[in-house]
Formats: sequence, C-alpha cells, structure tokens
Amino acid sequence: MIACVEHPAGRHLEVTGAGDDAIARLTKARQDSLSELLEGWDPGEHPEVVAMIHELARVLMADDDRLLADAHAT
Repeated sequence: MIACVEHPAGRHLEVTGAGDDAIARLTKARQDSLSELLEGWDPGEHPEVVAMIHELARVLMADDDRLLADAHAT
C-alpha cells in the first residue's frame, strides 16, 4: 500500500494504487458508519446532514493524509 521509492533527494514513501483503493474504501466505510449512527433519519429531509457527513469523512481522511505526509518526512 506504501512503497519506498528512490528519488534524487533521497528515499520517499509513496501510496500505491492499492493504497489509493484502500483509502477510498476507508472513506466510504467512514461515511457508512456515520450514516448508521443516524439510522432512522430521512436524508431527503436533511440534506445539510448528508453534506456534513461527507465533509466529516473528508476531514478525517485529511488527518490520515497528514499522517502519511509526516511519514514521508522521516
């Protein structure tokens, strides 16, 4: 999911295609999990909540991206 790649500036970690696929699945799973917590509500009646769920999943993924960036720096 992550590969160590040689660059002129040194070795770097890069996310592979399999890693990108895993990130997409994790994002979807987070969205689904948040939706389950709100079971019984009608998304059609609350589009603002749907938007918040998608934004929260994106923010959580951004936290993961920061962790990967920190790993690249070491």
